Amino acid sequence: MATMAKAKTAAVRSIDEVSEQIFRSVEQSGALPPNLRAPEAVGATLCTLSRRLSGGEARDLAAALPPTIQAIVQPCATQRDEQPEVFGRREFLETLAEHLQIDTDQARAVSQAIFAAVEREIPMKEVTDIESQLPADLKELWGRHRFVGSSHARQPAGMPMEEPPARAGVSRTGSNREHEKEGRTMNCSELMKTDVACCKASEPVEHVAELMQARNIGFVPICNDDGSVIGTLTDRDLAIRVLAEHRSASSTRAEDVMTRDVVCCRPDEDLSVAERLMSEHKKSRILCVDDQKHPLGVISLSDMADRDGGARSSQLLSSISQREARP
Repeated sequence: MATMAKAKTAAVRSIDEVSEQIFRSVEQSGALPPNLRAPEAVGATLCTLSRRLSGGEARDLAAALPPTIQAIVQPCATQRDEQPEVFGRREFLETLAEHLQIDTDQARAVSQAIFAAVEREIPMKEVTDIESQLPADLKELWGRHRFVGSSHARQPAGMPMEEPPARAGVSRTGSNREHEKEGRTMNCSELMKTDVACCKASEPVEHVAELMQARNIGFVPICNDDGSVIGTLTDRDLAIRVLAEHRSASSTRAEDVMTRDVVCCRPDEDLSVAERLMSEHKKSRILCVDDQKHPLGVISLSDMADRDGGARSSQLLSSISQREARP
């Protein structure tokens, strides 16, 4: 805990551009309580995270950070035992809340905003290496979300705050059929998966492929620096537009090969809107976004199948006669 105190008092006269961007992103997220400065929050959050990592991984994290933030976090990563401390999300949030003198709900919003901002600026390998050392509940805070708002910002009415993503083999069909029994429609927010993994438009496509492998997914939204979605990439896109054309995965940027025709709906819209858009645009997935086009969730054809047991989804599938192809 003594090294964490240094994060609060560390001062760097010249802030490098990347650190400044991270601080700005955190401030603009709306997650910081009044009187809490971004550098202090970033330092405390990353120092707390580093305690959960092995000594080597903590040092790797510090080394991947931009200079200003690295100077704040370095003492936490080096002046410690090699073995990680064992704690989960609750202990992480309680420790952070105590250090920053905020409540645990605020600590959750702050840590999510900071992790999202930091993940945008460090190598993909470092993101996945850190994730591999975290327990499942902490992975809900850390991960390639790329845009996470605060608990009181950009939250659509009726949308659950922390709905866990559907796991393989776990169906939401039972609860969805309850809606039909009650005779009411379902909003997109009730079906969408909220664990949205995004990449920046300027990132090489090898980072996109690494993200797909790490998360076992085949669809990644591509976002601007402000978190707004401007395109998408699928595993099929990478095969056809990169491998088949003999492009270099390390030098080809996501924006060079992404699909720019992004099909979106709002979380508070009826699910029939998503079905109609998927059918009209021949898409097997659709993004749910807020007013600023920040991705909040994804609905897939398989989600539709889980919802109705395959009846309406089979009709939707027949209307999707071709998969996403390059415009």
